[in-house]
Amino acid sequence: MQQDELSKLLEELRRTQDPRPPTDAPPAPSFSPSDDPSSSTQTLPISIPTQAQLDSLLSSLTNPPPPPPPPERDLTTLSFAESLPILQELGGDPDFLEALGEIKEEQADEELRMKDERNRLESEGKRGAVSQHVQNSRLRDWDRKALVRWKGVREIQQAQLQEMGVPSFFPTEDPTALRKQARVMAVLVGFLDD
Repeated sequence: MQQDELSKLLEELRRTQDPRPPTDAPPAPSFSPSDDPSSSTQTLPISIPTQAQLDSLLSSLTNPPPPPPPPERDLTTLSFAESLPILQELGGDPDFLEALGEIKEEQADEELRMKDERNRLESEGKRGAVSQHVQNSRLRDWDRKALVRWKGVREIQQAQLQEMGVPSFFPTEDPTALRKQARVMAVLVGFLDD
């Protein structure tokens, strides 16, 4: 039995190493230099690529695909000094400056509305027959609501400026980030004044 297994193994090894095709496969056509190349019945063992295939291969070799774009920088983490070149570029964009001017005007309008509302509340209290204690309580209540409203305006502006590509801007209440945003905004407002 061992001899039989050894014979099968040798036969299998010979088949895998033998360059001849297996007996059940049709023989591959052959081409020899003595054969007439003009014969129409002659078949070559290899396929000849079409011109389109050759052009495609040549194009892929001479025009490699562009490298992937570098990852976008996180503008929210830039230092003030790193922000300056970006601010300079933004300051030269008329569309950006127009949008920034609109944000600034909206803020000025909101500040004026809030001031008018508070002044009206004060004058109503002076004209009415309410005690000073009640008047102060109403004003403190209005001030708390106005502060919440103002924080909402600031958050909307921070998101708008972040969307516009302004460094350091993102919705936050962090005092350090707010100071950096104020410095950046001072530079941008300077472009509006030019």
